[in-house]
Amino acid sequence: MKKIKIALLVCLSISLTTKSLIAQTSKTKAKPKTSTVKTVVPKETPKQTVKETPKEVPKENTLDYGYGTKDAAVITLGPQQWIAKNLAVTLFANGDKIEQVQSEAEWIKAGKELRPAWCYFNNDPANGQAYGILYNWYAVADPRGLAPKGWHVPTKYEWIPLFDFLGGKEESGHKMKSATLWQPIGGPDRNGTNETGFGAVPGGLRFDTDGTFGALGERCQFWSATENESERSAMIAIGISHDVFIGIAGKGFGYSVRCVKD
Repeated sequence: MKKIKIALLVCLSISLTTKSLIAQTSKTKAKPKTSTVKTVVPKETPKQTVKETPKEVPKENTLDYGYGTKDAAVITLGPQQWIAKNLAVTLFANGDKIEQVQSEAEWIKAGKELRPAWCYFNNDPANGQAYGILYNWYAVADPRGLAPKGWHVPTKYEWIPLFDFLGGKEESGHKMKSATLWQPIGGPDRNGTNETGFGAVPGGLRFDTDGTFGALGERCQFWSATENESERSAMIAIGISHDVFIGIAGKGFGYSVRCVKD
């Protein structure tokens, strides 16, 4: 019996020792590390907004006829279309300024130096509204263009079909002249009928030799694009009589300008 008890004690002792070793082993056994892999999402680089320099839109030819409107009256006479007012622009067709010349000395100088120039009759802007602007021939002939887009200053030969359509030079003036503003010089009424709508007003002129003004209410002169010689060019004149005249004048004179359709 005593042997049995001893055997049981030995077995119990072995069992406890085994459990203790197992427990110690499990305490000292390192826990496996869990490897955590972080996925790095690259940050999105904000897009840089590049401001484009706006392209300059080419401007259309916005020149009017000099009276504050692009819709100046246009008349059809025979095979031609004409602007029914004297030109009054102060810019060339490309936008460059035409030199305004007021003093007599500067007007003479501009002519001698072949420089384009314009003025109001007596340098009075009110006359510009009634009669348009006076230009020297160098403004007419300048390659930058005096006439608005789609129009041009007529040659002397382009005036002839107009006169023929109206019954000849002897009959044309009365039909082309305005019904007002003409002075009763040498007769009770020098106004025209203006039945054509052309409205030729007596805007006078500026002399090339001394820069003075004259003939307001008595005459209208129009430059042509036809150069006659080095110092003179063709022009058209209507006076107190009712006929028209094609002649030549010094390029430094200040005359009115009409335009015909291209």
